[in-house]
Amino acid sequence: MITPKSLTGTILTPVGATTYYTCPVNTKAIGTKLTLLNYSAGAETITPYLVESGGTAGNSNMIEKTKTIAAGETIDLSSIVNHVMLPGDTLQIACSTVSTISMKFSYYEVT
Repeated sequence: MITPKSLTGTILTPVGATTYYTCPVNTKAIGTKLTLLNYSAGAETITPYLVESGGTAGNSNMIEKTKTIAAGETIDLSSIVNHVMLPGDTLQIACSTVSTISMKFSYYEVT
């Protein structure tokens, strides 16, 4: 079964790489869109990672090099599109400042 899902209204809070989605057991997930909005008064940076189960965020699983988002800007990261996540894999994002970026992640879960 293929089920469309989304993670909406999530605020990126910590400065280090943090897990925002974990692919469930007996499921595959396919990313369709990742939208980020910087609602602060200054530019902020983010770094997204797709991390294999049991792994840690780093250069080997970074899906885009550190990306700057201008004040008030919304960006879509096309690099997430069609990436397949297996059980236990995670979407992690590091951001430069606490609580200044909101996120929406859309994906399909296949069971």
